[in-house]
Amino acid sequence: MNEDPEKVPELSCMEDLLTAAGTNGWRNYLIFFGCAWGSFVTPLHILSYQFLGATPDYWCHIPELVQANWTHEQIIRISTLKNTSNTYIQSCKMLDLNYTLASELGFEKSLQYFEDYNPTPSLISCDHRDFDPNAPLTVVSKWDLVCDRRVIYSSTQSSIFAGSLLGYLCVGYLSDLLGRKVVYISSALTFLLFGILAAFSTNVVIILPESPRWLVLKGKFEEAFLILEGISHHNKRELPSKLEIFTLMSTICE
Repeated sequence: MNEDPEKVPELSCMEDLLTAAGTNGWRNYLIFFGCAWGSFVTPLHILSYQFLGATPDYWCHIPELVQANWTHEQIIRISTLKNTSNTYIQSCKMLDLNYTLASELGFEKSLQYFEDYNPTPSLISCDHRDFDPNAPLTVVSKWDLVCDRRVIYSSTQSSIFAGSLLGYLCVGYLSDLLGRKVVYISSALTFLLFGILAAFSTNVVIILPESPRWLVLKGKFEEAFLILEGISHHNKRELPSKLEIFTLMSTICE
């Protein structure tokens, strides 16, 4: 078959072959959008923490007053001795008051009693917080990611990019080894699977246990021991006796 030599490009590289096959047809656009769909979905995951991680109003959780059915306005008022209309409320600290007595006296009598209290009580950190019940549920309110736990929230974006870095290092190599199609489909299915599983992750404990060192420093020896016991079981190692471990924990905590 005779062909016009001006219309037949010389094939000296892969780009020439692709050009010869055609670069502006519907199949090219179909392949392009099929490969690029992840670029439209991934930013939604990266930026979603701005919405899913919104921080509602919060205040110190005081079990004695919650069990006494105090409203959150009353709890804020008594634990800060500031009017709730005040624009500044110390959300991570509360006054060092006898809240058991307050629950017995009731709000009005407690407010009068503590406002006349002398000297002024000092502020102490609270271990847990309550969040505005009228606000939408977010990861911050679900996992109490405020105050001393704020660093966990800050790590969410870092975790996303750490996963991206791992993907960049592995996927490129696997694409050269196994082929683009296999790696692309596998990555898409993995993305879909973990995207669905993420919806069922209700607590950070599912991903990572608490630090035993932190638990020991907070005096939570039993919780720290259970975590260490689980680690030793998976590593097939034998721990010293529970008495020895608790003695060491007490020494560290001093």
